[in-house]
Amino acid sequence: MTAPRSASEPVPVPAPAPVATPYELAFTTDRKRFYWTNPNCGITIVDAGRDSALVWETPQGEERRRWTEISAVNMLLASDGKQEVNQCRIDFNDGRSLTVSDAGANGQLDETRTPIYRAFARALNARLARSLRSMPPEKASAVPVSTTACVSRSS
Repeated sequence: MTAPRSASEPVPVPAPAPVATPYELAFTTDRKRFYWTNPNCGITIVDAGRDSALVWETPQGEERRRWTEISAVNMLLASDGKQEVNQCRIDFNDGRSLTVSDAGANGQLDETRTPIYRAFARALNARLARSLRSMPPEKASAVPVSTTACVSRSS
């Protein structure tokens, strides 16, 4: 049985429940550039305090990377000469990378995914900025994160 709390004793506040936001977007890992069909689709942003992360599923299993593992985010445009595909390349501290795009399984633009891609890019940038603001200033200034602006002609 637990002893009753005194009026001066702080009441513990439970941690907020993790919030997972899935995005049905194509992705490649480690800068893979050529494929006939890309089976990789679906990335989730998980808001869980210190354990906030990006999560995606590959044939090898689930991958999860926390914000502190991200070393750079680059927003790019790729083209097949006819259409531009938005890409967000996320580099990690260990040299690996994840490229998320609004392409379909064949690598060409899937216009139905463009609004989903934009929502993902905005959410990712907002969460990275929030995670840096929550760090002590001396740690935040030492984080080697580089980002480039989101480039899209029709944003």
